[in-house]
Amino acid sequence: MIEIVSHCFGQSYASLLVYHLSSLVLHKSQPVTMTVISITGDSDVECVLDYFHKIRLPWITWNFISMSADLVYQRPIGRNIAAKASKADVIWFTDCDYVFGNDSLDALCQFPDDNG
Repeated sequence: MIEIVSHCFGQSYASLLVYHLSSLVLHKSQPVTMTVISITGDSDVECVLDYFHKIRLPWITWNFISMSADLVYQRPIGRNIAAKASKADVIWFTDCDYVFGNDSLDALCQFPDDNG
């Protein structure tokens, strides 16, 4: 299983987050956990996350983590917290300005593991 860990904060990035999450919704894929780390009280981002949380698809598990601004601005802290909690085989760290194309996650699942 794949977990995508993304950061998003602020109004200008909230609009990018819509495209980021929509690209997962629009392209059926292997099971994926979508983790978004955001700042507690960031109403623009929270509005987007509330919208997507209501979308139930069998291949997406939503995981939204809200943290204080000082932790979110230090991306390695949030990424470390998410990685330690993850049960995924692959963790893809990204930001909200990235979109996922058709079959991009399926292609990632086809890479051989260390055992061949």
